[in-house]
Amino acid sequence: MHFNVQSEVSRNPPQSTVRVTVTARSGINQKPFSNLQAFLPLGFAPLGIEASNSTRMIIGLDMEEGVGGLSADEAGMSFRFRVTTPPETNVDRRWIVVAKDRSIDPDTGLEKEVYTGWGVATGFGVAPAPVKLNFASIPEFQGWMAISFYIPTIAGGRYALITAPLDFGVKCPENYARSALICETFFADSTMPSYLTSLKRTVNVTLVGGAAEGDNTLFALMLGVVTPGAGVIPGRLSWQVRVLDSVFVVVDSALGVAPPKFELHVDASNPTLLGFAHLFLSLSCFFLFLFQDYPIVVGFIFVCCCLFTFLSYCCCCCCCCCCFVSLLFILPAAAATTTTTATTAATATP
Repeated sequence: MHFNVQSEVSRNPPQSTVRVTVTARSGINQKPFSNLQAFLPLGFAPLGIEASNSTRMIIGLDMEEGVGGLSADEAGMSFRFRVTTPPETNVDRRWIVVAKDRSIDPDTGLEKEVYTGWGVATGFGVAPAPVKLNFASIPEFQGWMAISFYIPTIAGGRYALITAPLDFGVKCPENYARSALICETFFADSTMPSYLTSLKRTVNVTLVGGAAEGDNTLFALMLGVVTPGAGVIPGRLSWQVRVLDSVFVVVDSALGVAPPKFELHVDASNPTLLGFAHLFLSLSCFFLFLFQDYPIVVGFIFVCCCLFTFLSYCCCCCCCCCCFVSLLFILPAAAATTTTTATTAATATP
């Protein structure tokens, strides 16, 4: 018999739910049948059932719910249902359909099933969602991470689960009131599939808006990231992104997202603090020049400079500047004060 399998999306994501249409048609001179069954490839499973890596799952095709005719001179009968894909493409992607009929054994009087036909269709592989990650991939970094990804609009993505690699951390932004981002730490429910209940280091972001691009929707997010120390193992750096619909069914995913190359010999400073430090030092130099005739004021400004530079992580460079500027003004001011005092004393002596 003739058999065909077609997914409703052009890219089938790994470990996600997709809707497929299977079409069966009787072969020439094939005996009548009353029962159809579809054998899925390894790793595939009907929606809501855990997949098996050792046996093929079977879906019964209710012929009363099929659309179209089964006879050889017709286009075939179609059935639509949802299946969960495997984490990666199988070597054997074949779908198999078998046709059976029930009959009464004349010798025993018992009902038995007789196979009247079968068909094979080449299935489809899986491909991850296109995801881009950008952050300072250096040891012991805490800061922002930009993440963007495309998903099919027809999938109806509502939530995104972002999972960090081992030894990394991902955080929802703090004090981010100007954004419409809705983010929280992910805690799995016991009714969810095992590949969701086992997730750690994961945040759940509600997908709002997005930019439509053809049949896809682009989402761009800003999250917090924490990188490990220099002893990180490069093979463990894969991030994971799962997109879920309104009823928390995974409809798209990328399970092996590579981050930027991890640089072990790079250091970075917070540009905001560094900018404040430069501004503070500029103002300090101005006031040092303005109050150079007042050693006490100069000394106070010097102490403030040292404290601020220490707190802004710019100790070496900024403290050197403070010392240079202070010595430049304190010594002349002190010398001028000493000379003025000596002159006053000499004038006052009879």
